Amino acid sequence: MQAMTDHRQEPPFGALSPTSVEAFILDLSRRTGGSKVGALVRSLLYRAAGGKNRGPVDLEIFGGQRARLHPGDNLCEKRVFASDRHWDRKELDWIERQAASGTGPFRFVDVGANVGLYTLGARAAAVAAGRPFRAAAVEPQPEMLRRLRFNVAASGAGDEIMVCPWAATDARTTLRFVHDGINAGTGKILEDGSADGAFDVEGRPLLDALTEAGLDGIDVMKIDVEGAEYPALKAFFDAARPELRPKTIIIEAGKGDLDQPAIRLCLDQGYRVADRGRLNAILAL
Repeated sequence: MQAMTDHRQEPPFGALSPTSVEAFILDLSRRTGGSKVGALVRSLLYRAAGGKNRGPVDLEIFGGQRARLHPGDNLCEKRVFASDRHWDRKELDWIERQAASGTGPFRFVDVGANVGLYTLGARAAAVAAGRPFRAAAVEPQPEMLRRLRFNVAASGAGDEIMVCPWAATDARTTLRFVHDGINAGTGKILEDGSADGAFDVEGRPLLDALTEAGLDGIDVMKIDVEGAEYPALKAFFDAARPELRPKTIIIEAGKGDLDQPAIRLCLDQGYRVADRGRLNAILAL
């Protein structure tokens, strides 16, 4: 895990733009279909554009948002690099419909924000709907936090997105994390606190994110915190006023059944399963 550095120490956005050949390949990748054949073609084009050996690259994604992507070591960045049009399409389509259906600020909370791709997708949806955008992006891992902050700044969204540099927990605490060694965006909480490369992160309740971001409600919440969703959501539901509860929750579910503690908790709170993406369930009131 790299040490956290300030985004101003990096080259400015645009300094790492793709070559003309890479841009051509990525344009082809975006034009592929949504079938398994299309996914295979995108995988081949990803390799042709540098694949795991490709260093950071500056791209405009989701129709105008700016991100410095690291496709070689982080799965979500790899997939958006290959084609932002295909990445988590059901979830982003749902976010776009929610943004288009309301008025006033579009309020988004991204729990386990990684490098901010969902947050930037939600911001793009708000722009398309002609609505102001207000968000909280909660991310504890130092390297993902560094990338997140860079992307927020590159997109000119610093006044709209509150970056919360901590983990969502049921109470204020300190957690011991370790990177899984494969995908830079994932990690796990250490119960015994011992492992090579382990590091401490602050843990805080979700209500703190709303307070820091000045949110008076949530239109959509995305939560993906590597299996720790239940305690964070339980504390939130126990403490939050009814008007603060998200209208929609996009929650990590995997590919199996939905009989999971965090999802059962949401169903008990009155949510229903409205749709399902590749790895997420979409729950709505």
